[in-house]
Amino acid sequence: MSYDKTPKSRFALWLTIGITLAIAGCVWIFVAGTASENDPGAAPKSSIVNAETGAISYGTGEDEIATFVDFHCPSCLMFEQSYGPAFDEMVAQGDLTLQIHPISILDRMSLGADYSTRSASAMYCVAEGEPDISYDYFKALYANQPEEGTEGLTDTTLVNLARDLGAGDDTATCIKEGTFVKYVTARTKDTPTHEGKSISTPTVLVNEKLVTITGDFAADIVAALAPAE
Repeated sequence: MSYDKTPKSRFALWLTIGITLAIAGCVWIFVAGTASENDPGAAPKSSIVNAETGAISYGTGEDEIATFVDFHCPSCLMFEQSYGPAFDEMVAQGDLTLQIHPISILDRMSLGADYSTRSASAMYCVAEGEPDISYDYFKALYANQPEEGTEGLTDTTLVNLARDLGAGDDTATCIKEGTFVKYVTARTKDTPTHEGKSISTPTVLVNEKLVTITGDFAADIVAALAPAE
C-alpha cells in the first residue's frame, strides 16, 4: 500500500481547513416501533451494495473507511466538503475502499416530508439501477442539500438529479415509489454508536474501528490507517 502515516503534500490543504465539525453531529434517538415499522423491506440488488449491511462500496483499496451519513445533516455536508476530496484521491489511487451507508435520522427536520429517508432511498435506487453514476449522485445530493426546517427536495427533483447524470426510467420509478424506504429505516437502526451515545452522523469507521471526527484529517484518518508500532 502506497499510503503511509506521514501526511503527504496532497493532504496539506485538508490539514489547514478551518472547519471543526461538531462532535455530536446530527443525533437520532431510537424509539422502538411496531412489527410493520420494523419490516426491513426489499434490499437493493447491486454489485456495489452489500444488502446485509447497506454499504455502497467504491474502490478496491486494502484499507476500508465506512461512513454513515444523512443527506439532510449539515455536519455530514461539512464532513464531505473537508474529507471527501482526500477520500476521492485515495480511492482513485487504489489505496482505499470507501463504504457509504445512507441513513435517516433527521426526518423530523423536514416538516413531515421525511426528506432524510426519501433521499437515502433515492441513493439506493441509483446504486441499484445505475451503479456507474451513483457516486456522482451521492455528490449531487450534497451539492443540493436543503436547509433544515424545510421539506427538502421533492421526489421530482431527486429524479431530475439522477436523470441529469443519465439515469433511466426504472431508476426514476424506484425513486418516486420510495422503494427502499423500509430498508433505509432498518439499516439506520444498525448504525454503530460511540459508547453511551445515540446514533449520530457522520459516523466513521476506519478498518472497522469507530473513530471520532474532529475536523483534522491527519489525526482522524491518517493516524487510524497507520499500522500499530
